[in-house]
Amino acid sequence: MSAGAVGGVGRVGWQSAGVHAARSWNPLFLGSALLAWWSADYGLTLSGSAVSAWADRKHGYTLTQSSPAARPIFSATGFGGAACLIHDGVDDCLNNGAASGWFPTGSAGLAMYGVCQQDAPAVSDTALRCFAAIGNSSFATDMRQRRQEAFGVNRYNTTVGNGGTGTSLRYDAVDFSSRHMMWLRAESDRVLYSIDGNEPASAVNAKSVTAEQFAIGSLPNGTTQYWLGRVRHVVVTDLLTTEQAAQLTAYLMAERYL
Repeated sequence: MSAGAVGGVGRVGWQSAGVHAARSWNPLFLGSALLAWWSADYGLTLSGSAVSAWADRKHGYTLTQSSPAARPIFSATGFGGAACLIHDGVDDCLNNGAASGWFPTGSAGLAMYGVCQQDAPAVSDTALRCFAAIGNSSFATDMRQRRQEAFGVNRYNTTVGNGGTGTSLRYDAVDFSSRHMMWLRAESDRVLYSIDGNEPASAVNAKSVTAEQFAIGSLPNGTTQYWLGRVRHVVVTDLLTTEQAAQLTAYLMAERYL
């Protein structure tokens, strides 16, 4: 997105006023189970209002976008008065190039969580749109959180590679329009996924994910399936305990309802 890519370069490291003032828990309390947390309140490098880089809060893992036209736009109040990144659905995304070692590979357990606003119209937009993805942009070895149009309705779609055909799953119980909190948990032998705290769906899958690349707003290599909407949080974790998962989803659900 090219609008706003003017002015000086700055770094955003503050929190939206009042948003977390009453909170005593945040994802950093997960300790070593938290692998990365990109929060729109933190770690943004801006050129005008365009986001050229985004560092996570745990390790400083940084996603970048070198093309000014493909940079999401930062809004300090665009998510119910809280900060977010706005993706235009044309080419906006941030990725890590080919940095390896961030996340477990192969059959090792991994989970992804997100808080977003999904703006693609179901009737006229049939494109798959990727919120966040890990892998090498191969269906057989990626882990993806996406929007999918199905029979004229927006749905939450997940993909987890198994080294062969991959497993693509759709959550049909919720209309994936507007604001949502969603998660995807890939164990060695099955996939679980849910949206807005609803009962998880599951499927058998022998996980095999490369974890070579990571992107927000597109496939891992940043080339296609661009997100149309807003991004508030992206969280990647090891497989959490029941208590840890409940704490994280409660935190993110509250962020959805800002």
